[in-house]
Order: sequence, then C-alpha cells, then structure tokens
Amino acid sequence: MDVTLTPRKENGEPYLHPTSSSNSRSCSANARLSEFSSFSSPLQRFVEAKAKIQDIYRRIERCIDKIVVILSEGASTCSSVESSFLEHVESFKAGVSQISGMLARDHMKVVFFGRTSNGKSTVVNAMLHSKVLPYGMGHTTRCFLQVEGSSSDRRCLVKEGSDDNLSLDSIDKIAHAFCSQEMGEDVLFRVLWPKADSRLLQNEVVLVDSPGIDVTPQFDEWIDKHCLDADVFVLVCNAEATLTNSEKKFFERVNAKLSKPNVFILNNRWDVCMMESETVDKLRRQHTKRCLDFLVEELKVCNEAEAKNRIFFVSAREVLCRRLQRKGIASPNLMSATDGAEERLEEFENFERQFEVWVFSDSNDVALKLCISKSAILTKFDSHVEKGKAICDDIYETLNVVQKNVKLERERCVRSYTKKEAMVSESRSGLSEFLLNVKNTTLKLGDNVKEQISKEFNDQMIRLETFVEHYSEKFAADPCFLDSYRKELISQVDYVMNAELPERCSTRVLRQIMETERQLASVVAKLVPQEAHDKAEMMAQMRPTFEFTFTVPCMELLDDFQEDLDFRFSLGISTLLSKISKEKFLRYLSQGDNRSQAWSQTDNPSSRAVTFTGSPAVSSALVTSASLVADGGIGFLLVCTVVKRVVGWPVLVAIVAIYELFYLYERLCWNDRAKEQAFKHQFCDHLDYKVKLLESTIAETCKHQVTREIKELSSRLLEVANEELDTLQLEVEELKRECELLDEVSSVITPMRNNLAMLRGDLDNFKNNYLRPCL
Repeated sequence: MDVTLTPRKENGEPYLHPTSSSNSRSCSANARLSEFSSFSSPLQRFVEAKAKIQDIYRRIERCIDKIVVILSEGASTCSSVESSFLEHVESFKAGVSQISGMLARDHMKVVFFGRTSNGKSTVVNAMLHSKVLPYGMGHTTRCFLQVEGSSSDRRCLVKEGSDDNLSLDSIDKIAHAFCSQEMGEDVLFRVLWPKADSRLLQNEVVLVDSPGIDVTPQFDEWIDKHCLDADVFVLVCNAEATLTNSEKKFFERVNAKLSKPNVFILNNRWDVCMMESETVDKLRRQHTKRCLDFLVEELKVCNEAEAKNRIFFVSAREVLCRRLQRKGIASPNLMSATDGAEERLEEFENFERQFEVWVFSDSNDVALKLCISKSAILTKFDSHVEKGKAICDDIYETLNVVQKNVKLERERCVRSYTKKEAMVSESRSGLSEFLLNVKNTTLKLGDNVKEQISKEFNDQMIRLETFVEHYSEKFAADPCFLDSYRKELISQVDYVMNAELPERCSTRVLRQIMETERQLASVVAKLVPQEAHDKAEMMAQMRPTFEFTFTVPCMELLDDFQEDLDFRFSLGISTLLSKISKEKFLRYLSQGDNRSQAWSQTDNPSSRAVTFTGSPAVSSALVTSASLVADGGIGFLLVCTVVKRVVGWPVLVAIVAIYELFYLYERLCWNDRAKEQAFKHQFCDHLDYKVKLLESTIAETCKHQVTREIKELSSRLLEVANEELDTLQLEVEELKRECELLDEVSSVITPMRNNLAMLRGDLDNFKNNYLRPCL
C-alpha cells in the first residue's frame, strides 16, 4: 500500500494519507468537506461557539442585573411592580451565573473506557504524541486521569477538589495500580499539560483515562461523576478477544443515562492479531459484526452506515512508538513495528480525523457525526441555548406582565388624580359659599335667639310674680321686721331667677342651635371625601350641650327698692294719674324707644318750634304736679263744682257719699294683710321695671354666645375640611408623581424587553449557525 505524507501545522509532523482503495472513505472526505472545512481546524468551531455563547450569556447576565435594578427601584416606588416579579427575575441570576461558570470551564470531553490492560492509557498518549499517562502491562491506571491543556509550560497533577499542584513525576506513585496507597477508583486527578504540545489541547479538548471497567461493578457512580458531561466515549477493546459482557453492560448503563451517547470502538492490539494472517480477515469481520450489532441493535445510537465509521482496528502502541520516535524520544518499553504497521497507523489517524472533519458515506452520501467538535457543540451548548432561550422568554413575559400592570396602574392613577383634583376644586368653591351661608345663618339665628330670650324673660317674670305672691314668710309692718323680710325675699327671688332662667333660655333655643349645627356639618360633610363624612358629622354631635351663661343680679337690682306702705285711696286723683303714667312708661319700654324727646322743625329755619312728645320725664312731671293739686283739695273742689253744674246737688251729694263709703271701706281694710299685698305688688313692679332695663343687654349677650358657638363650630368644620382637602391635594400630587415614576419604569422596561428579544434572536442565530449543522 502506498502512503503519502502531508505536512501538519503542528510540530512539522505529517498526516499519513493512504492511496489504497481500502481507505477510499478518507479520500472522499477530503474531497467533500462540510462547512467546517473553512476553519484552519474543525476543532476551532467549538472554540468559536464557546466564545460566542459566553458573550451571549455575559450580555444576558448584564441585562438581568439591569432589570433587577429597575424592578428593585420600581418595587420601592410603584405598587404595580410587585416584589414577586423582582424575586422571580433574581431567581435566574444564580442559574445564569452558574451556566456562565460552566461555559468558562466547558471543554470537549473524550472519555476512554475498556477492560484492564486494553491499552486505554496508551491510546491517550498516542493521541497526545507524548508519554503523559503511565502505561504498560497489567492493571496500570487505578483512578480517573483527566488530561487538559495548560496555558503555561508547567506540567503538574491536581487532585479534584484541591488547589495543590503536584509534580507530574508523582503520577506513577499516585495513579499507578502498583501504588499501595488506598484510594477509590472514582477519584479524579487533573493532568495539566502544555497546550503547545497538542492541537487537541489547544482546542479545549480534554481526554479522560479510566480504570478498567472490570475492576469494580459500581458503574453508576462512575457515570454520574465523570460521564454525564462527556461528548465522546471511546471503547478500547482488546482485539485478541471479543467484545465482553462487562463492556456491553457498562455502555448500556451509559446509554440509559445519556440519550444516544457518541461511542467509538477501537479494537486495539490489532498488530498481534495480524500475526495470524490466515484468519485475520475472518477475525476482522467477526469483530466488525459484533461491534455493529452492539452499536446499532443493542445501544441504537446510530445506523449501520454511521456505525461502520465508528469501528477502528489499531495498534496504539505502534502509533505511540512512531510518534515518540519522530520527536526524538526513545522508549525501551516499546517494540519495533510489525507487518501492516502503516495501515494500522492510517487507521488510527483516520480515527483521529473523525474528531475534526465530516466523513461522507460513498453509498448514501449521508454525513456522519463529527466526533469531538460537533458532538461537543451539541452536548455542551444545546442545553445552554435552550435554557438561555427559556430564561429570555420567561423574563420577557415577566416584563410584559410588569409593563401591562404599569400601564393599568398609570391609567388608574390618572383617573384617580383627575377625579380628586376636580373634587378639591369643587370643594374649595363650596367652602367659600359655606362661609357666606354661616354669616347669614348666624345673623338669623341671633335675631331669633333675642326674640326667644325676651319671651322667656316675660314668662319668668310671670312665674316670679306667682312665686312672690305665694311667698309664705310672716310679714310685719314694723320697720324692725320689714327690713329682714325684704332681704329674705330678695335672696329667694335671686335664687329662683338665676337657677331657672339660664336653663330655660338654653332649653328654648337649644333645638334651633343643634339643628343649625347639624345643617352646617352636613354641608361640610358633602364637601369632603367620603371617608371624612362621619368625622364632620360627628363634630356637631359630639360638641358639649350648649348652655347660656348669664346672671340676673336681683340683689343689685332691688338694692334701691323702698316700699311705700302709707294708705293710698285707689280712686284718688294722684293714684289714678300715677297708674296712667306707669302704663305709658311700660309701653315706652316695651317699644324700645330710648329717645328722650322729639324735635319737629318747620320748613323755615329761622323759626324753630320745639315740641316735646311722649317723654317719660314730661309725663312724670305732669303727674307730680297734678298730685300736688289733688292732695291739696283744690282738685276735689273743682270736680265737685263741675259735677254740681252738670247734675245738680242731689246727685252730687249721692256721688260724694258713695265715694266716701269707698274711701272708708279701703281705709278700714288697710291692715297688715293689705300692707303685705301692697309690699309684694310694689316689689314685683320694681323688679319688673329693673329687669326690663336689663333684658335687652342679656338678650344681646345670649346672641353673642350663640354666634360664638356657631362660629367655633364652623371654624372647626373649616379646619377639618381644609385638612382633608390638603390631604386630598397631597394625594393628587403623589398620584401625579406616581404617574411620572410609572412612565419612567415603562420607559426603561421597553429597552430591556428589546434587549431580551435581541438576545433571544442571538441564541436562535447561534442555534442555526452552530447547532443545526450538527443535527
């Protein structure tokens, strides 16, 4: 078989390209490359995809941070932005941060499994072109060894969960099966190897070597700890034997936990089988059939055409020997190559190319799965893309709900503050009218109170006359006893007057005052918000019962009272004139006429005639003069002369006789009883005269008290109304500010929604550009 060497970019090492027809699938692949061929290395596709999705997730994380700030500020200022929205969005932060961390750590992971001494470590070393892992006969690897690239030239060993770097020279002591130190088979050590030594490591590929699957039956623990994130599984079989049940059982467990794992089968140590040249073809067909049945029928991870390109017959020992020799490294543990070495080398390199290029089937022209790059993109990024889309969709929907709530809340705020603003304006106008109404109501009520007080005074004087008339204290005309009698009567009258009159006056006008207060409170209640109605109405109901506070100083009024107990004939001229004068004076007081005289002037200013009309002083002077005349007998003679001329002497004599009989009767009846009646009558007349003088003053005082009561209530009602309207105005201002805040929230939510939609589109583009070609 002819083999040509094509220079490689790394280390100047050549690829081996066979020209024989037996390996025409490689030539066909080189002739028809997929879209991955445009890259210097198909493995770079993973690196580019990783950088792209990392950038998307960084933007998602920044977007979520901004949204959290927006919702946090909105939740503190707007009731429509519920804290549950903030908590919901914040719940994605940890997930996105975790995914970002996973993306930073993600790499293309290839796990090698097989029975003990099948050459797994040798295969890894051969792929890395270096002696990295311990290898040899028997059970050599007793734990998981993960070879990954290091940006520095330092080679070291790091135990999982530890930051301590161990020298790589200690790998034989720690990881080799000959080591006596107790350690579980599922323990993982990271082997850091310079990226510059391997193109696989440069392109984020990690290779995981494992203990033999026949060492322990605890497959599930291995799978859960080290295989769930694997992109490719390489089953390294011993070509000297057939596919064993333990190997099948392990991959059946893998297949149960992972949907269609990407499995390749390397039939290692094919160089030993080539020594049996007579049966080598039959053996190859037998191994191929068993592997095909396992992949297609049992695992069902691919079809037959794909499975044929997943089965390789190699000698890892020969490949490692060849590659170490090219690097000028001699290994005494490696023997020289046997017959067919070039073909086995080509087979191994063909296996390696499956990691980097598309391989097309000549029969049906169907592209097979890319081993590492394509599988890694699917396994590493597909779930992250879907998760990112779900996060963007969820947060976008959450922002839609917030936006809708903000819009509804703003509409409610606008309606509310418009209604309240109109109420404030209308109520302010109503309060101005209320002030005018209070003034008119107070004047009207005050006049009514004065009228009621005057009536109550008249009624009280009638009751006092009855009280004095029935006063039962023993009366004596003796001046020694009369003075005591007078003082006691004045004291009793003063007590009765001041004990009853204020209360009776209050009772008479109380209903009107309460009704007026209730009406005023009702007017104000209609001008304040509904929740303050009861407060305004209760102010009128809860006020103390109104009472007049005044005193009629009877002792002072009656201090100048001086009784006249001398006999006075009731038909005497002076007595009659006194009665006439008294009636005129009382009529004058009842009319409230305080004028002492009235002047009437003629039209001619040079001649003024002054006329006195109806003055109490003039009447009193006339009565006094007439009394003096009558008491002197002159009046009696004049009357007799006039009567004689009219009727004659007989009639005159009869009239005089009757007149004298009346006089004699009254004179004989003028005893202590008559004197007591005269005393009480004079007492009541004097008290009535004095009270009439004081009545208008007290009525005016009561009017002022009622006016003060109404003004106090109206002032308090105005104060309450203004407080409520001021509060309502503050609510209007607060609602306006809330509308502004809602507008701000809405204005910042819209760009965030657009950012989420853009990120969602970027994830769709990522899926179309990187994931869909891998399906």
